[in-house]
Amino acid sequence: MRPSLEEVQKSINLAGITILKGAQMILLWGQERKGKPSSLKTCHHDIARSKQIVKVSYHLSTDDCTDCC
Repeated sequence: MRPSLEEVQKSINLAGITILKGAQMILLWGQERKGKPSSLKTCHHDIARSKQIVKVSYHLSTDDCTDCC
């Protein structure tokens, strides 16, 4: 098995997108669960605040990760 660089990049991008989308459904601990589910904070909330994660995600999605780390 010898995937091309393009296939590897595509797989990395898909994995990153899947993780970020999944984080939208994972609720943070310690919240009162009696209100509307839409009012609760998710892991995505914290991930989106992390400049490093956003920067790496951007670079991965644009196929240019030469200076992302």
